[in-house]
Amino acid sequence: FEQAINTANSFNDYGDKARALSNIATTQANVGLFEQAINTANSINYASYKAEALSNIATAQANSGLFEQAINTANSISDAEYKSQALSDIVTVQAKADLINEAINTANSINNNYSSDKAKALSNIATAQAKADLINEATNTFEQAINTANSIEYDSDKAKVLSNIAT
Repeated sequence: FEQAINTANSFNDYGDKARALSNIATTQANVGLFEQAINTANSINYASYKAEALSNIATAQANSGLFEQAINTANSISDAEYKSQALSDIVTVQAKADLINEAINTANSINNNYSSDKAKALSNIATAQAKADLINEATNTFEQAINTANSIEYDSDKAKVLSNIAT
């Protein structure tokens, strides 16, 4: 990865450099090199690419069962939208791992301004609860997901989220 990073750092165009470093950081995370990935991401001077890389790293950490690290990485993201996406992805992995209480806590940390991510997270928790035969809890969480989706301002976004919850 060192050669790839050196090559990316030689780019004159900041956007190309940031995009390349973001992709390198994501690849490092996907192969389990989380500390290196975070270092690479933190070297990115273009905010959205840095946020995207950190979001991808947090998801990879969660997929590896490193939930505390994943949440810490997600919470380090300055861009609220990428942060909520990362937290929603972590919730999905926690719910699939039957870590329902942890998933609920993570979902509750998602900023309400990003209701689509929060609704998705709650829907995934409800699915996990239903699979675990926790029907009352699943019903309550599903209702929370619908209420969260209904708080979305734009009808087209609301329809998309409600459609996703229904499937």
